[in-house]
Formats: sequence, structure tokens, C-alpha cells
Amino acid sequence: MALENEYSWSKSRDGKFRECLRAYWFHYYGAWGGWSRDAPERTTALYRLKNVRSRQMWAGDVVHRCIERALTNVRRGIEPLAADAAIDATIQTMRDEWRLSLAGSVKERLGEHEYEIRLPDAEWQDNADHTRQCLWNFYASRLWETLRKLPAERWLEIEALNSFDFEGTKVFVKLDVAFRDDDGRIVLIDWKTGRAPDPDHSMQVATYALYAAQAWGGAPTDVETRLAHLATGSNESVTLSEKALEAALSRIRASIRDMRQKLAPDGANVAQEADFPLVADPRTCRRCNFRRVCLNEGLIPPLSPPDGGRL
Repeated sequence: MALENEYSWSKSRDGKFRECLRAYWFHYYGAWGGWSRDAPERTTALYRLKNVRSRQMWAGDVVHRCIERALTNVRRGIEPLAADAAIDATIQTMRDEWRLSLAGSVKERLGEHEYEIRLPDAEWQDNADHTRQCLWNFYASRLWETLRKLPAERWLEIEALNSFDFEGTKVFVKLDVAFRDDDGRIVLIDWKTGRAPDPDHSMQVATYALYAAQAWGGAPTDVETRLAHLATGSNESVTLSEKALEAALSRIRASIRDMRQKLAPDGANVAQEADFPLVADPRTCRRCNFRRVCLNEGLIPPLSPPDGGRL
């Protein structure tokens, strides 16, 4: 059976839609089918570029993978690696993946290598140091101590990609951790690896709470989400009030409506590239995975990166 490009919503999809409509089309429509050997050349290129990551995104991913392994072992009753050993192994993984990216790997491809951006060694070292600091803060946290002692029956999920129905639209979520506390309350943890906190997390927290309530019962306003800022070691506990939840849901509805208005009149998940204009903002274009396509096709003027890379 052929794969179907089904419309769905997520917080990350909303972010792409708001940043640049053409990049949004490239990501969700132009790149579709690019994994096929007989795909058109442009589709193949868009699919490859869709999977390119910045070094910051890469660092966040390897931190999540390390934590996932530790928690999965704990849940299974397996003694996890000591903090220093786990962190050393993660940094070695980064070295291996960096070499693969530099060699042209499609699976492990960093934007800095894709666009031949010449970074000083200190920048790469800073990225590794940031990764190391995030993991040290995780292993030193009370959350880690709580999860290490959590009874097996109170675990709910670890890094599972799931979806739920929101008023007829499939919404995707991926919870970093979900468990029940001593009082039986649902607690969700979201590991944050950015250097600066996201000031607007209401829609993401709302989707987490809605999913948790549908998956395990209860009301979304009873779900606690803990935002663990690993770069600083600080934590933020969020429980949405009825008013805050409804405000977030209104924003999600508006986002879904705006996206669907760009689709075919019959409601099918079909979108025409011409209906998705470019933002043409050099600051946005410089960090966009798809800038090579726009440059090669003359859709945007040449960019002059301050870091000496080639765009």
C-alpha cells in the first residue's frame, strides 16, 4: 500500500508555517516521496535537505538519546551507566557522527557541512561542552533521582511518538517522559536543551495535556508538565488553568484553520507551491535548510554569510 501524505498538526509544524510558507511547503509537500529511487531530482534534493540539522539541533538530539537510554534501562530494571561513562560515550558518538557528516552521509548530515560553513574548532568544542553540561545537569537533578526510584507500574511513556484526535485533526506529540507521581497524578517531563528558554510554550503544553488526558484519563488541567532546562539546571512546573488551556486551544484551532485554507478546495491534503510565498528575509534564509534550492532557482538574492561559509 502506498504511503499517504495525510494532513496533521504539531507545534513544530506551526513554527515552520509561521516562519516561511515556502519552506513549509518544501518540508511537508515538496519533499514528499523524495526517499523513492524514481523520485524527481528536485524532490530528492528537498527530501535530503529536509533532514539536515544544525549543530544546535544535533546537540539536543544526542542529549535526548542519552537520557532515553538511561531511563529505558531504569524502567527495565537494568542498572544504567554511571554519569561520567554515559557522557563520555555520548561525546564519542558525536565525534563519530561529525565524521560521517563531514564525509557526506545523508543520514547524519549537519547544515554546517552541507553548506561548507567554516567554523573555528572552538565553536564545535562549545557545542560539545554544551552537550556535556546538559547531561551533567540531568544526572545531578532531582528528576533523575525521582525517576531512578520510580516503581515499574508508574511509568507511562519514554520518547514515544504518538497522535490523538483534536476536533477531527490528527495531532502528533512526542513526550520525553510520562509517569504518575505518588498521588497518582500524571506528570510529563520535557527536556529543554536550548541556551535560552522558549517564552511561548502554551500550545505545546496544551497538546501534551490533551494527549495525556485521552491516553490515561483525567482532565487536561490536572496534568503537570515539568520543563527541565538542562543548560541551566532549572525546572519549571506548568499546570494549565481552564482559561489558559482554552486560550492555547484557540491558537491551535487558528493555526489548523490557516494551514487548511492553503490546501485544495475539496479538503484534500494537496498544496500548490505557488500558494506558499517566500518570506525573503536574509536572517531567516541563512538558517533555512532549503536555501540552496531557493538560491539555485533564483528565488532569493545571494546571501552574504558573516561566517565565511558558502551559500
